[in-house]
Order: sequence, then C-alpha cells, then structure tokens
Amino acid sequence: MGRAALLSHAEQAKVDVMRQMGTSLHEMARLIQKSRSAIRRYMNDPLNYGKKVKESKGRPRKMDSRTERNIIRTISNSPKSINDVRGELNLQVSKNTVRNVLQRSGVIVQQKMTKVPRMIGHHKTARLDFVKKNLTTKWDLVSVNRELIF
Repeated sequence: MGRAALLSHAEQAKVDVMRQMGTSLHEMARLIQKSRSAIRRYMNDPLNYGKKVKESKGRPRKMDSRTERNIIRTISNSPKSINDVRGELNLQVSKNTVRNVLQRSGVIVQQKMTKVPRMIGHHKTARLDFVKKNLTTKWDLVSVNRELIF
C-alpha cells in the first residue's frame, strides 16, 4: 500500500498543539483521522516534512558526464575505434558502455569510409617518378589557373 496524503498545514498545527499537551500518537491519529505513521513522519522532522528528497533510482552510472564528454571529444572527427579510445583514455569499462555513450549523445553517426582504388605497383612507381622529376621545381612560382574550363 502506498503512502497516504501529506498532512495539511492545519493538521500539522493540530499535531504541534497536541504534542505540547502530551497527547499520545494513537490519540492524535484518532482525532485528526490520519494514520499514525503519517503523524510520526511529521513529528520526526517537522521542518523538512513534505519536501521531496532526491532518491537515486536504478543502477549508478559507470562514468560521469566529464568522462562521457572526453569520449565524444576524442572520437569526433577521427577514425579511431572504440577500443582505441578505451586505451587512450584508460577507461575501465566495456566497449558496449562506450558505444552506449556515443548513441546517447546523438553527435556521432557511424559512416562507412569511401572506397578508393587500391594502389598497385605501377601506381607507386609512377608517383615516385613524378616526385623525382619535380623535386627541384619551385611550386611557389608556378601559376595555377583555378578556373574550370568546360
């Protein structure tokens, strides 16, 4: 069974007067028509009666908000894996916990990397030849036409 309604200010005043007169808890409950436990809760701490105390519910978080921000900052705009981030930040949590942090943030969206052709042997030699041929070229003196001609 749940808790009964809180005592009103008038009922609280009546309890205070009856307490000063030395009335028993059972008699107070009968006269005010409230439960003994409701009156006892008020009498135990009249100043804080009815004020909600924040109760932590559920399992406590493994990481605080600062650590979560560090994870997001580290992963954003980098191709690092979740295990790389765990190692870099020295986190003692599972990779699923880190993944959940990223999903909750909504900032990081997983994308496939764009595919590029493989560099075959003759591509590598062509690049090396280009570098060797143009090693002495002064590129700051070369004018490049940046307009596209169709």
